[in-house]
Amino acid sequence: MVFAAFALAGCSTMRDVSRDHLLPVDDPPTVDLGAYRSVQDRDDGQNPDLAVAAAMSGGGHRAANFGVGVLLALESFSVGEETLDLLREIDYFSTVSGGGFAAGVYISSLYDHLQLPGGRTGYSLARALQRDRKRLLVNLERDYHDTVFGGLLCLRCFGTADAGDILERKLDRYVLGAKYRDPRRSMTLRDIFHPAGSTAPVTMPYWVANATVYENGARFQFTPDMLARYDVTGYTHYLKKHTLGGDRYDLPLAVGLKASASFPVAFPATTLCCQPGRDALNPYLHLMDGGLVDNMGYRTAIELLKQDRARRKVLLIIDAYKGVSLPHSRSEYSPAGAQVGYRIMNISLDNDHSRLDTNVRALLPPADQTDVTPIEVITLSFNALRPAPGTPDTDAMFALYHDARAVPTSLNITRREQELLMDAGRAAVQAQSAEIMGHLLSRQP
Repeated sequence: MVFAAFALAGCSTMRDVSRDHLLPVDDPPTVDLGAYRSVQDRDDGQNPDLAVAAAMSGGGHRAANFGVGVLLALESFSVGEETLDLLREIDYFSTVSGGGFAAGVYISSLYDHLQLPGGRTGYSLARALQRDRKRLLVNLERDYHDTVFGGLLCLRCFGTADAGDILERKLDRYVLGAKYRDPRRSMTLRDIFHPAGSTAPVTMPYWVANATVYENGARFQFTPDMLARYDVTGYTHYLKKHTLGGDRYDLPLAVGLKASASFPVAFPATTLCCQPGRDALNPYLHLMDGGLVDNMGYRTAIELLKQDRARRKVLLIIDAYKGVSLPHSRSEYSPAGAQVGYRIMNISLDNDHSRLDTNVRALLPPADQTDVTPIEVITLSFNALRPAPGTPDTDAMFALYHDARAVPTSLNITRREQELLMDAGRAAVQAQSAEIMGHLLSRQP
C-alpha cells in the first residue's frame, strides 16, 4: 500500500500533457517594477534615497507575532534620547505564510488610517494595536484551523469551494479588516500598486505575497503584472467565483495571503482561472504555500531591491524559523510512517535555512561590481536573542530565546505566547540596533 501511494504521488500532475512537446519551456517570470510607479514617490517622510525590503518568513502565528514585534520596535527605534520611526522606511514587503499576517495587519491598519484627513500623520501601529486590541491582537492569535472542519459542514464546499476558501474569507474579514470597515470593503491590489504613468498618489509600501505553483514548483508573486503574465482571469472570493476581466488590480489581497499560507494537506491549494493562449488545454493555476520554494521571502525581496532606483539598499530578513535541529536522536526506533510524512514536508525548509547566508549572498550584486548599488543585509531572528555568556540578563534572554522557539508552527496560539513572541521581536531589533543604525540611518550615498 505504501509503495502504491508513493507510485501514485510520482504521477500527481493535473496537466493535460498531450501537447507539451509542442510548447516552449520558459523561465518562470518575476515581478517587473517597471510596470508600476516608484514606491519612492511616497510623500510620507520616508527617505527616497533609501530602499528597504522586509522579507518576512513563514511559521504560522509564531512568524506573524514575532514579525509584528519587529515592526513595533522599528516604529519606536531609539537613538540616544531620540525616537525614530524606521517602520515608514520599509518600501517593500515580501512575505510567506504567517509573515503575511504581520504585513497584512500593518498594511490594513495603515490603509484605514489613510482614509482619514491628514495622510500618514498621526499613524502608529502601536496605537492601532492598543486602540483596536480586540480586533488586531485577537485576530493574530485566532484559531484558523477550524476552517478545516468548517469545510465539512459548508454546503458550498460540496461543489468547487473548499476549506481553503473559508480560510480566505476569514483572512479578509479579520487579518485584513474587511469586517470592521464601513462599507465592508475588501482591500485589493489596486490599494497597494499604482501603474506606471498613474497620477494617483503612492501612499503605501508595496506588498508581495509569495506562493508556490503546484505543477512546476515556481515562485508565484501576487502582483498585477504577474497575474497578467500567467493570463489569470478568475478567482474565488468569499466562496464565490469572480472574473477579473482585463484589470488584474481588482484581485483581493486575501486571495494572495491565503494562497501563500496554504500549507499542503492542512489547506487545499488556491485555484485561479486562466486563459493561457499557448496552453489552452490547461486553464487553471493551482498555488500552494510559498514556503515550499522560499520560506523566508528573500528571493522576491532581492529582485525588488535590484530594480529600485534608490542609492542605498537594505534587506531585512525577519526570520521566525525555529532553528536547524542537530543530527542525532534519542530514540532507538525508526520514525513512524506519519512522522516521516510530516518530516518530508519540512525537510527542504531545514536544508534551505541551513544555507541561508550562502543562498542570499549568491543572489546579491557582486561586491566588486561598481556600477550596481550594493544591498546590505540585516537578519532579525531568534538567534539574535542568544546572548554571549556573562552578559547582563543572560538568564532572561536565554529564557526568551527558548520559549519563543518552542511556540509551534500553528494558526492558533495563546495570549501569553503572543506577548512572548512580540517581546522576542522587539528584543531582536534591540540586539541588532547597532547594525540597523549603521545601515538605515546613514545618509551617505
